[in-house]
Amino acid sequence: DTPYADRIAEINHKAVELARQAAAKRAGVLVAGSMGPVGGLMKPYGPLTIEDVRAAYTEQAQALTEAGVDLLVIETQFALEEAQAALEAAQQAGDLPVVVSFSYDRGTRTMMGVKPEQVVKTFQPLSVAAIGANCGTSLENMEAIVKEYAVAHPGLVIWAKPNAGMPELDEQGETVFKVTPDEMAAFALRHIRAGARIVGGCCGSTPEHVAA
Repeated sequence: DTPYADRIAEINHKAVELARQAAAKRAGVLVAGSMGPVGGLMKPYGPLTIEDVRAAYTEQAQALTEAGVDLLVIETQFALEEAQAALEAAQQAGDLPVVVSFSYDRGTRTMMGVKPEQVVKTFQPLSVAAIGANCGTSLENMEAIVKEYAVAHPGLVIWAKPNAGMPELDEQGETVFKVTPDEMAAFALRHIRAGARIVGGCCGSTPEHVAA
């Protein structure tokens, strides 16, 4: 419950407008509508029902679709059930391509114990454009996740968007990410060799990381 809860459509429309302005500076740039986790656990682990979760994603998916994104990205997911509800909402909002991406913050497992193979088995049959991993822990672990995805379904379109390392506090108490653009680029090549078709950067990534 936030002061912005009744402004979901307005905020998402504005986000797409700003992204379109940035994308217009180069040809061939797509604008994706990002839909992250709802921020709470579903029953029996928490208070949220599947209906609550589906309603939240439906509101955002409809707003992003109406605002004119090119694709929807369901990302930083931890639980199969929540991601499934998000995908249902995204597909009901229109016929945009949808990416489903999980965050493996326990190495090659999510905090709810979900494995890459389970993600592929659940979502590959559901007409998604790509299956991926974002955020997570190390660049090495992202490579292992990509390999598990590739083994689970050869030919799968795999999306890899790791952090620039894990956040650390410097001497001034500021959060820093120590992976350099060159290191990120070297691992992007490794991720591609492991099977990734789309590579990028999540937390801690700068324009320099993505450019590299």
